[in-house]
Amino acid sequence: MIDEKVELPTADIGHAKRPLLRVGIVGCGTVAEQFHLPILAGHERLQLAAVVDRDADRARRCAQAYGVDVWRTDANELPAGIDAVVLASPPFHHAPGAIALMRRGIHVLVEKPMALNLREAEEMCRVAQQQGVVLSVGVYKRLLPVTRMLRSLVDREQYGRPLRFSMEWGGLGGFASATLAMLKKDFAGGGVLIDLGSHVFDQLAAVFGGTPDIEDYQDDSHGGIEADCEVTVRFNRARASVPGTIRLSRVRNLSNTLRIECEQAILEAAVSERFAVTVRPIDPEVEPFSVRGLLPADVSWYESYRAEIDDFVDAIREGRQPELAGRSFLPTMSAIEACYRQRRPLPTPWIDEMPRPSVRRANSGKRRVLITGGGGFIGGRVCEILALRDEWSVRALVHNPSSGSRLARLPVELIHGDLQSDDDVRRAVESCDTVVHCAVGTAYGYPQQIYAVTVDGTRRLAAACRAVGVKRFVHLSSIGVHDRTRQGTIDHTTPLQVSRQDWYGYTKMLAERAVRAEERRGLSVAVLRPGCVYGPHGFTFVINPLRALAQGRLVLEDSATAPADTVFVDNLVEAIACAVDAPPDAVFEQAFPISDGDDCTWGEYFDFFADLMRRSIPRTSRAEPMMTSAGPVGRLIDGIRDALFSVEAKSFAKRLLQSDPIGTVPRYFLERYPHLERRARSIAGMDAPTLYRRPAESSGDEIVRITARASHVTIEHARQQLGFEPPVRRDVALATTWQWAKYARIV
Repeated sequence: MIDEKVELPTADIGHAKRPLLRVGIVGCGTVAEQFHLPILAGHERLQLAAVVDRDADRARRCAQAYGVDVWRTDANELPAGIDAVVLASPPFHHAPGAIALMRRGIHVLVEKPMALNLREAEEMCRVAQQQGVVLSVGVYKRLLPVTRMLRSLVDREQYGRPLRFSMEWGGLGGFASATLAMLKKDFAGGGVLIDLGSHVFDQLAAVFGGTPDIEDYQDDSHGGIEADCEVTVRFNRARASVPGTIRLSRVRNLSNTLRIECEQAILEAAVSERFAVTVRPIDPEVEPFSVRGLLPADVSWYESYRAEIDDFVDAIREGRQPELAGRSFLPTMSAIEACYRQRRPLPTPWIDEMPRPSVRRANSGKRRVLITGGGGFIGGRVCEILALRDEWSVRALVHNPSSGSRLARLPVELIHGDLQSDDDVRRAVESCDTVVHCAVGTAYGYPQQIYAVTVDGTRRLAAACRAVGVKRFVHLSSIGVHDRTRQGTIDHTTPLQVSRQDWYGYTKMLAERAVRAEERRGLSVAVLRPGCVYGPHGFTFVINPLRALAQGRLVLEDSATAPADTVFVDNLVEAIACAVDAPPDAVFEQAFPISDGDDCTWGEYFDFFADLMRRSIPRTSRAEPMMTSAGPVGRLIDGIRDALFSVEAKSFAKRLLQSDPIGTVPRYFLERYPHLERRARSIAGMDAPTLYRRPAESSGDEIVRITARASHVTIEHARQQLGFEPPVRRDVALATTWQWAKYARIV
């Protein structure tokens, strides 16, 4: 903590009953909406007086939600009388925004990272001192009880001297963000290092009480910002230095734990832990135990964020530096800058070792290609190969900013947009030579939303491409457009036929028809129908089944000897690249089924992983037809049952019970007979609280069943017309997938 005093106007000090501090918030993104706004609006010593966001709709919405009369789109337009501001805008605005506010005599609490670089951070501290205002940084983890407890245990050497440490924080699935700002270097200053690393270096400095000395730094950036990094660092303490490693990631699962190895025990605290330290004695006869502070474990997370607000407010009121003073954060900014200065590439063979392409025309590097669905498994790999190997000028359309971490590493142009918006689509296709359409509706359980993206979005995109003169539209369809029960071989002449019961396949079929309609109006089209796509970052045929295999939940149901029709993602991208580079006058009237072109079965595919994991996979046969394959009467009963017990039906029943006069009589009986009320409320879903369930996680007991098609895919048409030949052999593809799965800690 800095002892330097801050001179404040005497009129604000010494009053027994002070007026409320008038506080504004600049930036109404995810963190502000989830934490800052609720805390500021409910703080007994503050008045939330102004809301600022460049997005006028967002600023107005947040102001109305909290009863704030003043909202602006520019922080320079904040009215007079504002005492302090919480600055939660994108990092590129932190330094200029804070400096402008402080020069108006306004105290500032700035979100992390404090600035884009050390020079900016130092200038912010200089202006704060010059203007006599408080400058605080939102690194709340320094104030957590668990941080103070670790500091105490280390300082007192309760379990001997600290010998080394490791810190890991990260996971698959990205991060919460309303915009792409945190994925662009000019806006964010860097990637996961400056984002999560701001908390990590600050917390470690608080625990060890020393300055960090960076010994080595590696990350996975390829012309963009890093999504994965590793740091070797040493904290120099008074008695002895403590070496350690820091791993941060947005694209692989990490332990999310701080681990300090001492002479007599290992101290552990999860990233999400606020109160307790787990102690694991070196003596194997002593059981691990927990050291906990006096605070109850159910203290709201709001309290943890409020601590930084209270520190800020108290500093203003008392005329002192806050514990989270800007100057105290400078060593962290220096450490982050030192990392970037000595960067080495992090070994990632599945990225660095691109498959050797087929013989194609050399790309000048000036042609621009748009990849839709760039944040997805396939779209992300298309971006990597076309940008890094083939030197295309790549533009990636991303719908959900949190899915863009893989793309942010690359020299690509990121566009935030929605295929349901005409304006977004026109902006995305503008000045593009080629479009590779990988996006698909993923709102599972909401068929209309899937239709709106997969069918209407494709129609809108193809029409826009024709209108601006795109030279080639490569549409990624699926072998799902063919009925699963079809016998024999699937080739380019196999007709489109799929039941509406298979909504994915049905909407992909309609999307193909929409693309062909634009082809008849003059758009140059190539349609690819890949089989089951696997490889690094793949969920359906890698992450989900391998997790199930590790837990003994994977079953091959009538599929062990059936053709898998899988395609390694790099082989699929090769087919896409062949279509992209085909002569402009080439006409492809028929679609191209794509697979690895071998006879690998599902048993052979999964046995490769099972052997490495030393697991066995049960082979079963379906004992009886599934309900969905029953006769017409069975399907009708099934459909009625699903409709009656659907979320929509429960919601409608709930609305009826609450409405007058329709619900008056039912409510009378329900109130007279409690057992009927409990049953009715259960059926209507009225007794169920809102639940958050993480989609990618398994509860640990669901069986993952691998079934098979009755047909086999041939790639002869793609060989003849596109010159496509899968460049990655099956053994290499499987080994690469396994290597990534271990690295990402899927297994």
